[in-house]
Amino acid sequence: MIISLDDLFSNIPNVNSNLYTFDCKLYTDDANPSQFHETYIRALIAIIQKYDLQNNVCLESQDVSFLKLLKKRMPGYRLFIYPSSFESGLDIAISLGLSGITISSKNISSDQVKKAHEHNILVALWNTHSASDNAEAIRKNPDYIQTDHVRSLLRLLN
Repeated sequence: MIISLDDLFSNIPNVNSNLYTFDCKLYTDDANPSQFHETYIRALIAIIQKYDLQNNVCLESQDVSFLKLLKKRMPGYRLFIYPSSFESGLDIAISLGLSGITISSKNISSDQVKKAHEHNILVALWNTHSASDNAEAIRKNPDYIQTDHVRSLLRLLN
């Protein structure tokens, strides 16, 4: 079943007590990608403002031009680059003034997380499919962990 964000958010008690990550996938055959980006951003702004979630969302994308447009249209939002490598992600995050990097836990070390933090760049890790993956991610000291094993992550954090 596919559910709209509007239906989802309208059914979450205390919707503002959670943090949401929007992985902005921009697959389009549109001849005018900038028009598609504008439409996408207008929809994001509308849903975020409707539920007053400006402080509760992280927006991530692999598309640098989209992130530039987001930064212009949505200043102050938490924007994350989803790079192919830590080095390119850190460079992009710094040069665009983004909030962070979203990267596979397998593609980043604890020293690189520390380096990102030294530049005031947040780090979100994904690709944690087991309790041992969660434990490894925790040891790297990221700001966020996007896991498939929520219960084991919560046990490890408590």
